[in-house]
Amino acid sequence: MGARHPLCAEFWLAHSHNVWPTSCARRLCVIMAADLQDPPETLSALLAEWQAGAQVVWAVRARRAGDSTSTVAFAQLYYWLMRRFVGLNEMPATGADFFLIDRCVIEALRQYNALAGTPAAGWSSLMIVMLIIGGMQMLMMGILGEYLWRALDESRRRPRYLIEAATSMTEVMITATSRQYTTPGNPP
Repeated sequence: MGARHPLCAEFWLAHSHNVWPTSCARRLCVIMAADLQDPPETLSALLAEWQAGAQVVWAVRARRAGDSTSTVAFAQLYYWLMRRFVGLNEMPATGADFFLIDRCVIEALRQYNALAGTPAAGWSSLMIVMLIIGGMQMLMMGILGEYLWRALDESRRRPRYLIEAATSMTEVMITATSRQYTTPGNPP
């Protein structure tokens, strides 16, 4: 595409980190996955929308051909969560993994440190505290679960041991004494 269109340059990234438009040197940037799940033929339609004045152009999937029902359901859940909790209300319901952004958007995105991989101040200490608290909660839930299990087991009122057969105590004593005298080497 870069050889055919004067506005485009192609980048083949070795890793999937830092794929944001920090590597774009021209007037726009198209972000798409290298697995060709989204067809590159739609680039011309994205460029036409950009030339018409759009600064952000999302390629929206009409349907997810070839994906299982569970994959489609989890994808819909993911994009719903992104729209609901992250604040991307304008994001299409089927997602926008393939999009074009203008130089103005690129410059606006470069102002955020989060795209450069710099963690927010206090993130490490917050994560340590959260992991300790989460570990303590899991430990307490395990203890509570063990307590509930033992209470349930006790409430069933089942006997602790099942005795298949029993003899009287005198028979046990006679058997024990008779064995003592009937062993080889000990005459009765």
